[in-house]
Amino acid sequence: MGVYYSHYLIPQDNTVRPEPDRIIALIEAWTAKGFIVAANGELSKATARFLTASSDETEIIQEQSIEPRQGFWARLLGKQTPKPPRPDPWKPFLVPPRVESLSALAKPYALIRWEGNSKAIYPMKTVTPEFSRGDQNFPPSLMIELSDDFLNIDTAPYGSSEGDVRQINPLCSCGYNLEYEGDQPGWSTTQRIRRLCPSCGSAFRPQDQLAEIVDGATGEKTPQPGGLCNRFAIIIDFGKEMPVYATEANGELVDSAPKVDGTFLDACSTALGIKLNEFSYYS
Repeated sequence: MGVYYSHYLIPQDNTVRPEPDRIIALIEAWTAKGFIVAANGELSKATARFLTASSDETEIIQEQSIEPRQGFWARLLGKQTPKPPRPDPWKPFLVPPRVESLSALAKPYALIRWEGNSKAIYPMKTVTPEFSRGDQNFPPSLMIELSDDFLNIDTAPYGSSEGDVRQINPLCSCGYNLEYEGDQPGWSTTQRIRRLCPSCGSAFRPQDQLAEIVDGATGEKTPQPGGLCNRFAIIIDFGKEMPVYATEANGELVDSAPKVDGTFLDACSTALGIKLNEFSYYS
C-alpha cells in the first residue's frame, strides 16, 4: 500500500469529450514531439494498450460460457475441469489508430495507456526523487481516458476522513440521483454520473458546483468548479513516485509543486482545440 500520484489535464469545460479526430490529432502531436515513441522504431506497430467497456463485456460472456463445476465427488477425487484463465481485456493500440484502435475512440468508455519509456520526452517541469538522485530510468506512463458519462473522481486523497472534503453532488435539479457504479473498468476509483437525466432530460453540468481538491502533500483544500469530474482526461501516472522538485537556472533542485511542461501543455491544447486545467491527484 501507499500513496500513488497522477497528474491530470482536464478540459476547463468539464462537459467536453473530444471527437475521435481530435484524439488522433493529439496522438500525432505527441508522436511528432517525442512524448510517445514508436514501437521498435515502427509507427505501424502497437505502441500502447487500450481497454474499453466492450472488452469487459466480452470477458463476462466468455466466463458465462464456461462449463459449470462438476459435483462434489468429482471435485473430491480431483476430476474437476480446470477453469480457464480470464482473457486479458487489454488490446494492442496502434499508432496511427486503425481498425479496433480507431473504433475504441468512439466507445462509451476507453482507456489508452503508454507505458513509461526512457526514450520519450519528459512531459513535466518538475522531477521525481528518482530523477533527483541521477536515475534517468524512471519515466512516467501516459494515458488518455474517455467516457460518455462523467467520471466523478473522489478529490480527497488517500487517508482523508470520509465527508471532510466537499464533493460534486450528483443530484439533478429534478431530484433524480444521477450517480451509478459503472460495469466498465476505470483508471481510478470513481463513480459515474449520467450526462443526461433519464427522468427530465436535463444535461448535468459539474462546473456549476464547487468541489474541494486536496493537496495530498500539504492537506490544503482548493475549491474548483466541477472538481475532477470529467468525460476526458490526460493522465500522467507516476506510481509511488511524485514530481516534487524543479531545476533552477544553476541546476540546483528545489522543492516545488508538480507542474506540467509548457511545451506538453501547448501541444495538447492545440491538438484538441480546447483549454486544459492541470491537477495533482493522490490516491
